[in-house]
Amino acid sequence: MSDQIRLLVVEDVPQVAQYIRGLLNSQSAIKLLDVVSDGSKVLNLVAELRPDVVLVDALLQGGGLYRDELVKFADGAIAQMSASGAPR
Repeated sequence: MSDQIRLLVVEDVPQVAQYIRGLLNSQSAIKLLDVVSDGSKVLNLVAELRPDVVLVDALLQGGGLYRDELVKFADGAIAQMSASGAPR
């Protein structure tokens, strides 16, 4: 059994998704399962991958709907993120 946190990220802005992927891939305590841009795929991926944490863009198109459904289906934690400006 791994001590890594199994993380699924949902982010629809390509530059932000790329930044998050680079940042999290450098963390030994985190196993990044995937970074997806389409909220409609999240529920299937959660069922398939069984992440410990789902990190969801708070401003995701239709995101509120997917977050409500995630609460019903996810076994792990659900966290929202939000940022303004370009990643550095």
